Amino acid sequence: MALKGKPRDMNKWREVLLDPNVHFPGESSEYRRSRNELLEAEAELRRVNEQVAAHDGRALVPIPKRSTSP
Repeated sequence: MALKGKPRDMNKWREVLLDPNVHFPGESSEYRRSRNELLEAEAELRRVNEQVAAHDGRALVPIPKRSTSP
């Protein structure tokens, strides 16, 4: 199965991989459960990364500059 589109379009991949009608050859129910857990963890990590990337740092307290003179 090959999905066309941008490589970073993970929502489409996630939908396909979580589809209960999509099965891999020799896939056990334990493998399927573990795979779905990993997909959910990956989606959560991506959400957190996007939140961090969206934060521009303006709300942070500026660090005082150190004096270079003795």
